[in-house]
Amino acid sequence: MKTKKTQFKGSSVAVAYYKRSVAFFRNHDVTTVGYGYIPDDLLLAWVAPDPQQLLSDMAHGKADPDSTLPFAVYSCAYGYHDQIYAAKLKDDSYRTPSEKIIEDFFLFQETLHYIVELQKRNYFFIPLPILHFKALPEMLPLLREAVQRLGILQL
Repeated sequence: MKTKKTQFKGSSVAVAYYKRSVAFFRNHDVTTVGYGYIPDDLLLAWVAPDPQQLLSDMAHGKADPDSTLPFAVYSCAYGYHDQIYAAKLKDDSYRTPSEKIIEDFFLFQETLHYIVELQKRNYFFIPLPILHFKALPEMLPLLREAVQRLGILQL
């Protein structure tokens, strides 16, 4: 299964982040790479301040191109994720349903938010493979508990 080549349209800074993200996905197994191997500036660029509002704005054609970067990067990463699963399953037609991809976007954003907050405070957590989207439902409760115990965010 080949990942579609898509063009991201935005400011030169956002396009540069998108291209660096794609290069990262090409060079790493997204299902195993820990967040510690992802450059900090990329992690920050992938965070959507309000994921629900972003998807709503995108659905209504109101989203600023730069604001869509987190979803564009996430969609690209999911393509690589599915490509890896297709190879494991020996099924080139394997594709995660769109509804599941949208659902996982919120889990991914919550995970990113916690990771970024932990890093800001120089706390380090086990190197979760945050791009392994099928594992997020198992990983996120551990991360939530750590954040709650440290009193970093009010949950």
